[in-house]
Amino acid sequence: MATLLGMIARPGQPKSTPAVRSMATIAASRLKLLSVYFAIWAAYCRGTKDLVYRGYGLRRRWLVVQGETIMTTATRHGDLQQPGRAQPTAKSRIGLIVALSIAAGLIAAVVLVAMPFIPPRENVLTSVVLQAFALGWALLAVLSTRFSDQPQRWAAAPATFMAVAGLVSLSGSAAVQAGFSWVWPPVLFGLVVWMFLQVRRHMRSRIGRWLLYPVLAVLMVASVGGGYQTVRESLEARAYPPPGQLIDVGGHRLHLYCTGSGSPTVVLEPGHGGSSSDFGWIAPAVARDTRVCVYDRAGRGWSDAT
Repeated sequence: MATLLGMIARPGQPKSTPAVRSMATIAASRLKLLSVYFAIWAAYCRGTKDLVYRGYGLRRRWLVVQGETIMTTATRHGDLQQPGRAQPTAKSRIGLIVALSIAAGLIAAVVLVAMPFIPPRENVLTSVVLQAFALGWALLAVLSTRFSDQPQRWAAAPATFMAVAGLVSLSGSAAVQAGFSWVWPPVLFGLVVWMFLQVRRHMRSRIGRWLLYPVLAVLMVASVGGGYQTVRESLEARAYPPPGQLIDVGGHRLHLYCTGSGSPTVVLEPGHGGSSSDFGWIAPAVARDTRVCVYDRAGRGWSDAT
């Protein structure tokens, strides 16, 4: 290298001067440093290819070469990383959004049920819980679309279904609820199957899937159980028809069974959650002497629930 530099030196200048030797030393150092750069770059490219193929990120330590510092870093998905802490990405937020939506629905259900102004009736409490769950699904649809790169717009379907089911339950009409009891189990079953497919297609977060799959499994069990109960009640109603008559009392049917004749009329009232069938042996004995009537409280025996 020194000989080459000496050949291109200015005419008349000696080849062995200190300036020539200094330039040769600097040139050799630069060439050596350049070769180190190329070696680092080749190793960096090979390492990046292997690591990205396996799905890992890449971060290399500081490398000191002859007093000069070189830092080589590689980012994942084009995101810049700050030293010591990874930047939260839109993809990483979807798991948090799913968790917050589920928690919001559960907390809203517990709080609303515990409110003193909520009437302690079965249909009202069921409606309140369904509306709270509808809120949770709606939050998942809105927040995932607004704050993540994985919008879960399909969550609007279960939110709408639960909101409608809550309104039907709030109506309190026995005829409406009896008809809806045949509708909601198959609809919910088909909806849950469709939701499973949507989660597999649109939810790329493993945490989000782990949170949603148990919820969908519970909904699946609820649909199967609700369908079984509706069919079973229908079969039992045909096999065991009410012995008395159903009287309309404020939009609800109350079962009343009277037998015998005479005066005064004896009214038998079952207690401790019993039904008129509990007096199956007592009522015929009393009917030999006088008229006896027995009825079912609301939601017991053959009477409708309020």
